[in-house]
Amino acid sequence: GRFHILPYDFNEAMGVQGGRRGAQSSGPTLDPLVGTSDPSKPLRSRLLAVPALRERYLGYVREIAERWMDWEKLSPRVRQYQSLIEADVKADGRKLYSFEAFAPTDLQRFFEQRRAFLLQ
Repeated sequence: GRFHILPYDFNEAMGVQGGRRGAQSSGPTLDPLVGTSDPSKPLRSRLLAVPALRERYLGYVREIAERWMDWEKLSPRVRQYQSLIEADVKADGRKLYSFEAFAPTDLQRFFEQRRAFLLQ
């Protein structure tokens, strides 16, 4: 009696500009309810049109922002993953961004701004 939504394109969800079809992103200030009136996103728009589901969803967004988007909690895991893939990222001859862009500085800024936006 349950179904699970499988999201994709997290590069766009994390604020990378210029995704497929010229998608625009608001980066850390992307509205968590974006797409609720977009007819090309019928599942999202119909689910979030139900007040109880919308409230539940926004509760999850708040919980994630409060508990998991705190850079003090995130940074050890980010550094762990970074050390696991750093050599591969450096060796990648087809990467979209420079190796210098692999530093977590921009990611930290994004999470701090995103968290602040969602908690307001």
